[in-house]
Amino acid sequence: MPGVGKEGITVKLLSDNKLFVRAEGGDRKYLLIKELPASVATEGSRAEYRNGLLIIRLPIKGVSIGVE
Repeated sequence: MPGVGKEGITVKLLSDNKLFVRAEGGDRKYLLIKELPASVATEGSRAEYRNGLLIIRLPIKGVSIGVE
């Protein structure tokens, strides 16, 4: 999302399997509404924005990974 500042980005889960991303900055506008292939949990979810790249991490609901 080049040309957009971090403050111009909105990331939301509309339901447990639908993602909404909107970004606006200057003359640039981006919109994404995406149905996800699995239900995701809000707890543990993260979004990072660095150097024009938005990285969204969403854990799959009901799946845990153990550490040995």
